[in-house]
Parts: sequence; structure tokens; C-alpha cells
Amino acid sequence: MSFDRLDKLLDALDVDAEPAPRPSDDEIARARSAGPVPMPPELEHVYRRAYEVYLPQGASIFGLLDYVDVNRQQHLFERLPGVAFFGSDGSDGFFFIDVGGALGHSPGAVFWVSRGNLQPDACVPCGWHLVDFLAKVVAGEVPWDGPSLMKTSVQRMTAALDARPDGWDAMPPVAPEKIDQHAWATMTPITPVTEKLLLRGERIRFVASGVVIGGLEAITPVAGTADADGIPSAVWVGSGPDGTRYAVTAGGWRDLPRDRLIAVPPGGTAETGRVMGLFSDVVTAWVEGRTPPGGTSRG
Repeated sequence: MSFDRLDKLLDALDVDAEPAPRPSDDEIARARSAGPVPMPPELEHVYRRAYEVYLPQGASIFGLLDYVDVNRQQHLFERLPGVAFFGSDGSDGFFFIDVGGALGHSPGAVFWVSRGNLQPDACVPCGWHLVDFLAKVVAGEVPWDGPSLMKTSVQRMTAALDARPDGWDAMPPVAPEKIDQHAWATMTPITPVTEKLLLRGERIRFVASGVVIGGLEAITPVAGTADADGIPSAVWVGSGPDGTRYAVTAGGWRDLPRDRLIAVPPGGTAETGRVMGLFSDVVTAWVEGRTPPGGTSRG
């Protein structure tokens, strides 16, 4: 793995301006396993260059001891498993790397989150990876001063549905009270993105992929996903022309946040289905005739 671009950004941030002891190999080895996931290699490279990195706007990459301390705080990972916290905005927010891509953006993506609201969909995307994040900071941007992950994704989906009526067709929309009745009668949690689609049409077909979401009777719980209260944590929402079924998470199942889409091929199971990403991002791609994130040309 080449770190040339990362080194240039660290040079631009003048990390060598004030000489300080760099962490030893033993210190980095201990820090590497401090959290629930190993320290990402690009972050390890940063620490081999500097013990701590100061960023503009009062932000910083944690000193190595702070990295260890923060990533050992188990409560931070209850709703954000699989991430590595690596910095602070200088106020009430932390930066983290979504190592496995569980939030549906991309593996290695950088996010900001308020320490007072550690909800996945409240996280703010800051970069597709650490280099992208640092490049924005060096350019004078404040990438954490933006809309949340879910808000951005739903805005894109809404804009695509409005702009591309040729990309989808639908039956008449479902009245909100009918959605509520179905949810209660079938013990089916209706996620926010699912509801927005039902308000557009009870059954929506995406022209390029042939994928169908709905109708209402097809939106049912995925067996075996009930939580401790008996509430299903995943819901079947649609299917494709090749027999693929699509399920959406209702929160917590497979350590995934709400409104992540799972593709289950014929003969497969929801437990091993492919995570395609944010439901709204996948819908946007289908409307626009693109291959969705985590998908194939047929969905």
C-alpha cells in the first residue's frame, strides 16, 4: 500500500514543524488492538510520522494515548460497531473511520459524530477515506459542517425520483393510515425510506433493473430477525427479475443500522445476503439506471 498522497498531506499540515518523539513500534502495536477493530493501516502510518496531528479549525488527530483511551470506551461502539475513532473537532464531536463500511458509504470512509448523539444516521460523511478527508481539510474545507448521512442520502433519492420519472413507474401511492394499519396488523416495522417510497407508489418498478419494491402485501418480516421484544429487525421489501429478494434492516440486525438494503439471491438466506448500502442510495442508482453501491448491473 502506497502512502505517497498521505505523506504529501501530512507535509502540508507541517507535522514535522515541532520535533517530538515518534511512537515506538511497541506503542503502536499496543494501540493497534485497542478498539474493537484493528487500527487502519493509513492511520498507523500517520502515527509513524507524528504522535499527534493538529488540523485547522481547532480539530486534531488524537495523540496515540488518547486514541487508545477513546477506543477502549465500550459505550461508543454500541450503535457504531466496527469503527475506529481517531480525532476530535475541538468541541463535542469525534471523527472515526468506518473500517468495514457498515454505515453503507464505503469501507474506510471518514465520518464525524456528536458524542451526545451516537446514532449511525446522525453521522456526517467527511470523506471517502482518510486521504480524502485530509485533502479537504488542507484545502480549507470543514467537511464535518454538513448534513447527516441519512439526510443527504434521502435528499439525493427524492431529487432523483423527481428528476427522472422515466426511470420508474408505480401504482398509486399508499395513504399513511393504510401503511400504519399494515405495520400493526403484520408486526412489520416500516422504515423511513420504505415509507417514503410507499407514499410515492404502493408498487414501484425501476425501469433499468426491473427491480420491484412493494406492493404493501409483500412487505413482511424476515423470519428469525426478531429482537428481544419480538420486533423484527429486517423486512422483505422487494424482488428482482432474476429472483433476487431484497430485505431492509430495521436496526440492529447483523450489526447494521436502519435502512440498509440486503440482496438475497435465489436459494440464499438473509443472514448471508450481500449488504448493498443505504436503501435510499440504492434506489437513487436504480432510478438513474446506474449500478448501485454494493450491487451488480441487475441490482
